[in-house]
Amino acid sequence: MSVLSFYGIMWLVLFAGWAGTTAWSNVVCIRALSLTQPPARRMEPQNVWLTFVPLFNLYWQFVVTYAVADSLGDEMRRRNYIPRQARPGLSQGMTACIFLCFAVVPAMGLLIANISNIVRIIHLQTVSRFSDELEELIRVQNAYAPAVPQEMILQQQVNPEEAEKKEKENPERFMPPPTPEDEWKRWGRKD
Repeated sequence: MSVLSFYGIMWLVLFAGWAGTTAWSNVVCIRALSLTQPPARRMEPQNVWLTFVPLFNLYWQFVVTYAVADSLGDEMRRRNYIPRQARPGLSQGMTACIFLCFAVVPAMGLLIANISNIVRIIHLQTVSRFSDELEELIRVQNAYAPAVPQEMILQQQVNPEEAEKKEKENPERFMPPPTPEDEWKRWGRKD
């Protein structure tokens, strides 16, 4: 077996493994992002498919890995659940992304890039496990969510005399309306 055929086989194995793991990765990442709500979601699920764009995928795989890890962690914390990892699957995903970038390095780069497929599978198992946990959390929270009584949904009529009395007793009636800067100072993040 010549060196040229060895490299040809390595490239073929890399491409076939990359295509398979990327397709699986996209399905798992789309599922994970679909489970999150917009305040916690860092990326729209359909944008994950950009990982099949040649050369651009070397950059986009990092973006997808960060978005999925942050979205899963934020959604779990938003639902008052502390995940075992603050950013689920980030370390394995970043390792797989970095290893895949070694494909452009001559000689040993192909071997390292082929290892990225194995690391990507480990990453996907982690993301899938956390997605299952989040799905179960959503199911349980929805099952035990308190039902809002029908009378609270309907707008109750307010007695105008009581509303006027309440307005007269309000001590803030003489205060000017708050400006956006005041609101930011009061409720904004303190960095």
